[in-house]
Amino acid sequence: MKRLDGNVKRELEEVLTALNMDVLVGNKQEITGSLVKTIGKQAVEDIFDNKDIDTLESLEIRQQKAVLNKIYAFSKNEELNPFRVFLWELTGKFYNKDFKVQFINSMINNYTEESIKNMAIVFDRTASEEERLGKDLYDFDTDELGEAFKSLKLKTARSLQNHVSKIKQYIEYAIETGVASRSFNHALSYNTIKKIEKFVDADSNMIFDKDEIMDMAMYSDNSQDGVILSLIFDGVSFKDNYTELVELTKKNVDFDNNEINLPERKEGDRIVEARTIPISPETSRLVNRAIEDTEYVSITGETSRKYKLAESIHILRGVRKGREKINWRNISQRILRIAETEQKENLNATTVSYSGQVYYAYQLIRNGMGIDDAVDMILKRFGLAINATSRYHLKNRVETHLNNLPR
Repeated sequence: MKRLDGNVKRELEEVLTALNMDVLVGNKQEITGSLVKTIGKQAVEDIFDNKDIDTLESLEIRQQKAVLNKIYAFSKNEELNPFRVFLWELTGKFYNKDFKVQFINSMINNYTEESIKNMAIVFDRTASEEERLGKDLYDFDTDELGEAFKSLKLKTARSLQNHVSKIKQYIEYAIETGVASRSFNHALSYNTIKKIEKFVDADSNMIFDKDEIMDMAMYSDNSQDGVILSLIFDGVSFKDNYTELVELTKKNVDFDNNEINLPERKEGDRIVEARTIPISPETSRLVNRAIEDTEYVSITGETSRKYKLAESIHILRGVRKGREKINWRNISQRILRIAETEQKENLNATTVSYSGQVYYAYQLIRNGMGIDDAVDMILKRFGLAINATSRYHLKNRVETHLNNLPR
């Protein structure tokens, strides 16, 4: 268990003290009332009535984040911003960690959390190449940077170009601060798509990286399209003619806890139990955008037309009056349109779901869970049958992924 930083504790105690003042009793009740379900009544009382920081530190990380999210939303104290407090989750495997954390801290006030997380992904994936060469990225020459680009294992030139841009920024920072041994930023040599596309990873094209899926989702022409990819990746089922996606409404989405609550349903002869799916920040943003969208842009060749989206509580809506929820056939068409735009012939609902299953299973395994337990947890998350056949196939995909990781 990692303890909270001393500064965080001091700021936290001040906010908790303030919340116990009579004048703020309404704010306290609003915060604590929303946390009972997440951390339990006793923990709420210990933390908010008794200012017991030890109780907060004893909670699971996701529960600590839920508490700090509420406190930060009330206090606006950047020391209590959960993203800052739990930044260590992103930096654990960095090569030359202290300097890279310094660089990230220099970005934190001017960039979105998404940008910083993407930067952390770069450092996490290039660490093995830095270890092999015994030096930091900022001292790589042009050819060595090419090998680092390969280690990112990205499958589209656009995704790779975005990550190369981040590496350029990092090297520039190292030069400006006098840390780099070279005065020339060799990443500047890779200034066109043509020069970097040879480093795109063409292998394992049935499994897409999370950042690649989210990149395609976030940059799709319509949030109503992109959100389909992110929801399937995070665990919403595409089975039974996309029933879960078609029936998904605002009431199913818990934005405070980044969760989607799906009701029990019948799939053939099988009952799919009600379940709660954690969703990524990217998916949460896309769902919110999809809810707020009032128009749908249809692009054919060089022409585009805008259609008014139906008004309803459903996340995915039709473009005709009375189409309060999307026709399931249109979901397949929207995924196909993204696949054609991205020139990814293997992008479909099945491969997106497989990719999410492998990604989240790997996260559980890297945090200490055994592969068999991780497989069962992921099958449940994705609403899949838990039997010998499903276990075998998912375990095989996960083991293949683990074997392909850089050593």
